[in-house]
Amino acid sequence: MVDATFGIDVVNQLSREVFPFRWNIDNFSGYNPEGVRRIDDLNALDITADIKATHRVRLSSSLESTFILGTQGFITRRIDESAEGRRFPGPGIDVTGGAAEQEVFESYLEVVNLGIFAQEQIGFNDYLFLTVGGRLDANSAFGSEFDAVFYPKAQFHSVRCAVLASAGAHFVTAAAGGRGTVRIAARCL
Repeated sequence: MVDATFGIDVVNQLSREVFPFRWNIDNFSGYNPEGVRRIDDLNALDITADIKATHRVRLSSSLESTFILGTQGFITRRIDESAEGRRFPGPGIDVTGGAAEQEVFESYLEVVNLGIFAQEQIGFNDYLFLTVGGRLDANSAFGSEFDAVFYPKAQFHSVRCAVLASAGAHFVTAAAGGRGTVRIAARCL
């Protein structure tokens, strides 16, 4: 069985704020009386993908194998450009380039993350499970000179222990009148 999810998110936002020359005609405000203009252009793109394949096979009447192989990744790109002009020379001039004080800001950010993973689980009589696997991650936030990072996984699990712990938690919670948090450590042999 193959499972896949893809997504694209795009944002294009243009913001403007304008206070023209001598906008405070009653001289009530002292905020940039000679005018100010701010423009901000934000462009953002997010692309995501999550793909996995699962292969389940019965090896014998008491053994079952479940193998999962997959990949996950995303690309994030943000471009932000803005300009600000303050103190216009006179009425009718309200472009940032015509102001006495000018500021320009540019920002570019790109993050790429890619991971692959594999896992094998062997089940015995649907109550004992051994799981081994790993994940290999690469991320541009690690820097331009980096190696991918590997995260191993190994787990042994017994459904009998989980069922006993769950039943014990239900019993203790009921005995406490349904109040409070109950923590139980299950010990299975």
